[in-house]
Amino acid sequence: GRRVAYWVRNQKARTTLLNLLNLVDGSVHPIVEPDDCNDLLGLGWVDDQHFRYYQRYAQWADSDCRNRPRLPADRPIVVDVETGEQRVPLADWFERSPDGHYELECYQCANGYRNACGCVSQVRDRISGEEWVIPAGDGVWGDFRGWSENRYMLFLPETGISVYSIRSVVLADAETRQFQRFGLPERTILDAVWSPTASEFACIACGIEPNEYKPELIEMGTPSDECELWVIGGDGSRVATASLPAGLVPVGGLEWSPDGQFIALRLIDAHTARRHGHGVYDDLYVFRRETGEFMPVTGGWDRHIAAFAWSPDGKVLAYTQCVNHPECSRPPYCCTLQIVRLDQPQSPLVLREVVPQLDGAGLSWLPDGSRLLVSVRRWPEPEERVQLIEYQYYLELWSIRPDGSDWRLHLEGAVGRGHVFGQLTVLGAKSGD
Repeated sequence: GRRVAYWVRNQKARTTLLNLLNLVDGSVHPIVEPDDCNDLLGLGWVDDQHFRYYQRYAQWADSDCRNRPRLPADRPIVVDVETGEQRVPLADWFERSPDGHYELECYQCANGYRNACGCVSQVRDRISGEEWVIPAGDGVWGDFRGWSENRYMLFLPETGISVYSIRSVVLADAETRQFQRFGLPERTILDAVWSPTASEFACIACGIEPNEYKPELIEMGTPSDECELWVIGGDGSRVATASLPAGLVPVGGLEWSPDGQFIALRLIDAHTARRHGHGVYDDLYVFRRETGEFMPVTGGWDRHIAAFAWSPDGKVLAYTQCVNHPECSRPPYCCTLQIVRLDQPQSPLVLREVVPQLDGAGLSWLPDGSRLLVSVRRWPEPEERVQLIEYQYYLELWSIRPDGSDWRLHLEGAVGRGHVFGQLTVLGAKSGD
């Protein structure tokens, strides 16, 4: 917090520069020496001493600018604001280990996604300065799923051949430079997620049905209906294995409870999935770490789960469930909000239906868990539709206590538009109302 980086426009040269203001002594100097050829765009602070910026040829640069020696264009550059030393990292993006010891850098990110590495990635030891490139032959590029609590990196690479994304999960040790692969050739990994403490991760592993025409190529296969939930320690040791209920396959990803005691996932009947596809007739299940068993949270195959959210203490699970039948195929959909307590293993699950006729609800808890916020899409009545254009709807914000009491309206009358309704995220909260 001792420095401020800011943009300066050089009107004469028509270029953008980056200056640094020292809040201690009030001094000002450029982060890098300016010239008349480049626009410098700030990307943010790496730490208190290093700043990332991006340079490109200025729109009005002279033609001889392109003959001057320069750092690579269209690439992030890291500069030490105290020494002036500059480094062009391999990465289009990077992510540090929680202890700050290591840094994973990826280059050629696919499709612009931050965590979708391309063909090259490297690890840098920030203490010794050593760098090593992850060999492409190890197939570790792909979906980076984050660091463990210390030095392990989790990847979910895919083969790039099958449209069904036959995958393994790879655990890479930044210290020993060793890799552990789980899944292939016997199983394909559908999802992998670190626990809240990043001391272990959970993944869904399914069998592989060989391709009829290319049975020798595992990559051309498809996931089978025989799936398991694996919990694996941060060092690669197997902690728990549990078979999914017979005849059920997962829909979407895994969601740990904040206390790490439960894992929520949506399951669908395998026959229904093959016949109708995903997104219909699914149920919500919870895997209890203590017993190693799956518990059904919802019941009945005539509905699907629209959204769910864990309370901050991991004891309460809220979800919206929508019924699938012809009368509810158009707005307003037949949806309800329900709340389940999971901290009483000897008691039956308590379902409390609190709101009928919800549509497209987004769920998010206050940080202290005192209330659940619910954003609701309300479709206009016939007499209101003349005031709105096509696909517009009204937005309302409600809240409720975990016990299902004190259903309260906070905001109404806002107008939204579109086919897809986004999720709700609480950025902050103050005490009281």
